[in-house]
Amino acid sequence: MNTSEPQPKRAAEKIRKSSKLRPRLAIILGSGFHHFAAELEVETAIPFTKLPGFPRTGVKGHAGELLVGRLGGTPVLVLNGRVHYYEGVSMSDATFPVRALAACGVTSC
Repeated sequence: MNTSEPQPKRAAEKIRKSSKLRPRLAIILGSGFHHFAAELEVETAIPFTKLPGFPRTGVKGHAGELLVGRLGGTPVLVLNGRVHYYEGVSMSDATFPVRALAACGVTSC
């Protein structure tokens, strides 16, 4: 593996440093679901551009941010937007955010 490539553990470290919450559940929002984020008690919002290895979203309606908070009292990580393979990114780039969530300790999406 090329050590200069971003690794999910680096992104996970930044996510963990942003909050004391340690969610085991993640939710990935797509187009039309941005209103869901309003239901979340957000503790921290991190633009994907501030997370190593996270690709930029290119679809209208995808905010491109990771939210750390609670939904109905349950700690969650929320990808508010995502990148798609059909946008021309590699499969590795398209799946990177999910691998970073797993490195954070998420066991359910």
